[in-house]
Amino acid sequence: MSDHSIEKSLKVRQQEAKLAALEQDIKKIQATLKSLKTRLLNTQTRITDIQRNMMNAIFSGEQKMKATLDRVLTLLRKLKKDKRFSKADRKQLGYLAQTIQDDLGEIDEQLNFEAQARAQADSEERAEYRHMFKEFQVAPKAEEQADLRKLYLKLSKQFHPDKAANAQETVNYHEIQQQVVAAYQSHDLQTLLELESWYGLATEDLAVSAGDTDALAAKIKQLTQQLSALKKQQTRISKEIKALRKSEMGQWLTEVDSLEKFGVSATDLPPDMAFALEGMEDLAAALSEVDRTGKMEALDQWNQSIGAEEEDEFDLDIALFQMFELEDDDNEFYNGAYDYDEFVINPEPLFTIGSWVEITISSEFFDYFSPRRTNKKTTTIELTGHVLKAFLTEQNEPVYVILLSGYSLLQLPKKYLEESIEIHEMGILSYLPESSLKKAKSPSDAQLQAAANTFRKVWREHAFNTYPAKVRKRLVGILAADPLADDEENWTHYLTNKLAFPFTAFPAHAIVNVVEKNQLLVQCLAGFNPQSGHLVKVKYPNKKRLQTIPLLDLKTVSPAYQEVIDDYAIWASLALNDRWQ
Repeated sequence: MSDHSIEKSLKVRQQEAKLAALEQDIKKIQATLKSLKTRLLNTQTRITDIQRNMMNAIFSGEQKMKATLDRVLTLLRKLKKDKRFSKADRKQLGYLAQTIQDDLGEIDEQLNFEAQARAQADSEERAEYRHMFKEFQVAPKAEEQADLRKLYLKLSKQFHPDKAANAQETVNYHEIQQQVVAAYQSHDLQTLLELESWYGLATEDLAVSAGDTDALAAKIKQLTQQLSALKKQQTRISKEIKALRKSEMGQWLTEVDSLEKFGVSATDLPPDMAFALEGMEDLAAALSEVDRTGKMEALDQWNQSIGAEEEDEFDLDIALFQMFELEDDDNEFYNGAYDYDEFVINPEPLFTIGSWVEITISSEFFDYFSPRRTNKKTTTIELTGHVLKAFLTEQNEPVYVILLSGYSLLQLPKKYLEESIEIHEMGILSYLPESSLKKAKSPSDAQLQAAANTFRKVWREHAFNTYPAKVRKRLVGILAADPLADDEENWTHYLTNKLAFPFTAFPAHAIVNVVEKNQLLVQCLAGFNPQSGHLVKVKYPNKKRLQTIPLLDLKTVSPAYQEVIDDYAIWASLALNDRWQ
């Protein structure tokens, strides 16, 4: 054996040992990640379950109170006409009946409102819970986010229901798509990698032949990068768990656990509500006794038991307040500005959908996106926009969702614009109180066109700020080639100039009836689809007919062409189906 062969053999053994160690480290961190995610999920689930059970208990208590009051009112209406009692007694009974009847109207309205809110909450529960805990998530850095987005795009394009071959596959694709979206929204690299591996899409995985030192080195590099990314995810989840446990919700959960040791359950009725319900049940029993005996002693005893003097008229409103005026306390653990589950559509808004309004808002509104310095002065910002939605809060207060005008966008913090683009809600202000709005004159067609141009300009300036400078410069240049054209037109022009049709390419991932290794001939652009972007016509091997597929389904061996497709993928991940468009 030559010295070169011995040296190579030694290097291979060292590389294989390194590779085995990396694989073992990845298994360990994957196990740790699963444990951390389980711990986080269990904490979140306990909080939401306890809150739901609390609300159910309160709602059940309110229903019991309503039934008890109905029974009391029926008895009072009967007794106030009963000739066995004096005029003074019948007057007292009539007063009680009128008090309960007046309050029952308000109680019915509140219970109906709560029933609607609960129905809406049931349908939007998962989205609300994501919102509840989103503030504790630790966002990945720009480079990590770019890798996450690239993997997310790959999976979401592959498993789009439109690509399903039959009804069952449509259902399967929809379920996978939900997993992909949930993992991406929670910055869960591990789950995205698992999905990629499970469905055989890990095209980056390198086949390693025995003794191939170059392939081993490439595989080591790949696993080293993957291990580093998973360690960063572990750090983020650990921070998220700590932040949640230190929050008001986390401290409340600790308190709940402490109380349970003493036999006190968080799902018990609050003491004041339980006391009010018990008082009304005692009143119903007392009135039944009055009806049976024809004497007022039982009602007098009830008055005394709740602290009323014999000569005083009973103020039932106090007891009802204890039962039905606890909304603020009930929802204190949602830890947000609004309880979105309790919103219902406003049937008669002061500002109708589509109408234009002026908005007066404090600069503190944007502090979440641009934390203020302690010495920074709070200012008032004047904006304009039109109404997208109108709601009523659980307190029956009107709030609105507004799409801002182009001019107003220019007054908003840079960080807010970047964050709102990320969630496809640029220029949308949610749940503004009616008091912050007043009617405004509708803009002219020319002003609307100017606003659209401003929206386009602002979006282009801020959408790519998390990407490297070279990438950002290219993308901004592409979209600014014709400032008055929309993005689709600018991309059509750019793709036509940069991609010399026809050219060869490969499927970027698995496509029905196509082997990934098969080379395709890309003939020309074939239009635009709002969901998947620009389309191309391709010719498959041994087939005469052309097929239309998304440009994003392709990869090329040409670095220049691949750069064009990668740039397009970045734009598509942010722009396709953006709400403001």
